[in-house]
Amino acid sequence: MEELHAAGWDWENDSIKELELRNEVILFLIHERIKTSKYVSKVQNREQNFNKKVRNIEKELSDLKDSKIEYQKIVTRKDRQFEKLQKEKDSLQARYNKLQKSIHRLKSTNAQDVIPKLIQQLDSRTF
Repeated sequence: MEELHAAGWDWENDSIKELELRNEVILFLIHERIKTSKYVSKVQNREQNFNKKVRNIEKELSDLKDSKIEYQKIVTRKDRQFEKLQKEKDSLQARYNKLQKSIHRLKSTNAQDVIPKLIQQLDSRTF
């Protein structure tokens, strides 16, 4: 027995107790590793969802920018049409005012005053 003890024989089973303790530590570490893996997986899923949302928002933003550019083109085109119509309206208004003045002048002119002027302008060429 002394030879076994001298050779390192474990009488009190300290080696077995240490192995059991090591096994418990290993099991604890494996359990913690599994919990950590699950947590990391959840975080990665959240990150993927977040990145997906960011991509969707970026696409919507890009679409909105494109729409804004199109609307700006439409507004510019409509502004040009408006300016053109405004000029046309002003021109027609000026013609209308001129015609109104002519009509007013004709209405206010006495026929007796016009006949001598017509006679003066009458010559062989205008006859």
